[in-house]
Amino acid sequence: MTTWSALGLHKKPLGLLNVEGFYNHFMKQLEVMVQEGFLNQEIIDRVVIEEDPAKLIEKMLEKKGTL
Repeated sequence: MTTWSALGLHKKPLGLLNVEGFYNHFMKQLEVMVQEGFLNQEIIDRVVIEEDPAKLIEKMLEKKGTL
């Protein structure tokens, strides 16, 4: 979905259910990719991270209204 977002095929929020910090290293890698010019910060700004599924959905719906 990040690829679709980067290609402009959608502008929806991207959700990561980050149970017990599983995606922490992935998010750090995305930040490095932005710093090195391989990824646009706009993509990172669409990512919603939460450990609780209900909160994740709630935050994604809130973010959807701002994009």
